[in-house]
Amino acid sequence: MNRLLLIALLFFFVSGCQSSDDSIERPDVSGIPVDVDIIRLEQELFSATSKDEIRSFLEQNKLFAQNFLFLDQYPHDSIVVNQLYALINNPSLDTVYQESQQVFGDMEQIRQDFATAFKFIKYHYPEFEPPVIYTMVTGFGNDMYVSEDMIVIGLDYFLGEGATYRPLQLPDYILRRYSPDHLVPSTILLLSQEFNKVQPDDKSMLADMIYYGKSFYFTEYVLPEIPDSLIIGYTAEEMKGLWVNEKLVWNHFLKNELLYETNHIVKKKYIDERPATLEVGNKAPGRLAQWLGWQLVRAYMNEKEEVSLPELMATVEPVKILEESDYDPE
Repeated sequence: MNRLLLIALLFFFVSGCQSSDDSIERPDVSGIPVDVDIIRLEQELFSATSKDEIRSFLEQNKLFAQNFLFLDQYPHDSIVVNQLYALINNPSLDTVYQESQQVFGDMEQIRQDFATAFKFIKYHYPEFEPPVIYTMVTGFGNDMYVSEDMIVIGLDYFLGEGATYRPLQLPDYILRRYSPDHLVPSTILLLSQEFNKVQPDDKSMLADMIYYGKSFYFTEYVLPEIPDSLIIGYTAEEMKGLWVNEKLVWNHFLKNELLYETNHIVKKKYIDERPATLEVGNKAPGRLAQWLGWQLVRAYMNEKEEVSLPELMATVEPVKILEESDYDPE
């Protein structure tokens, strides 16, 4: 039987349960105080009844206005004021706003999840100050903004499949990641970039794999209760297929000498968004190199118990992680 066909069949006929790395030892962070502020800007904005109130809203939330709405880039603030006024008076967007309040409620569970993540980050990075979290209904203008100082979440993107309106022109394999359950891990993945060091001159597939692998590991470390599938955005079926066929995936990368590949076109096939990695099998999900990089980092951290989370994130030699991981899936 053709090897490619065999792998494709194996990705189709899978059984078992979703796996995750339960070997991570984490410190007790329950005593670390963190303040998690979630500022519901959409409530303030949609309660405005005039352009003057919207202008006041922008004045009171300057950090948000400058970094998320790019207010400073416009010749006059009236442009943004008019845009927001039209937004809140759009009947369809009012429906989106009302649904956002129903779906997310008081956001207490989300606040607790962020608090957990921030406590672990604070433990390892004592200088870390939790960014202020803003929520907004953007009219599907922007899903998320993450910086050292602030996080802005477009709630309209994360309403889930039952919403009246969903983001347009997104394929299903991406759209399914815009759900309430994906909101926190998606945010922490972006936040991990603040700590993830790289070697800019290394353009290899392995370098990209380890970069993504470190981000996924960081996220699972600080969010211990979040399943793998929500961190990487795969379905349960895709996760099952990957765990069953991990060795076949690894052998594909070795046989085709992909780890040190620098050709951009080849790399895109394994790293970028795709409905499937057809080179491996028609049921193998896209971004397969990202997932494999995660497993390499996990194996490395299992071997190197003395390596802390900050030390991992500061490591810029992907070959070091590869060689010292002793990665050999069964």
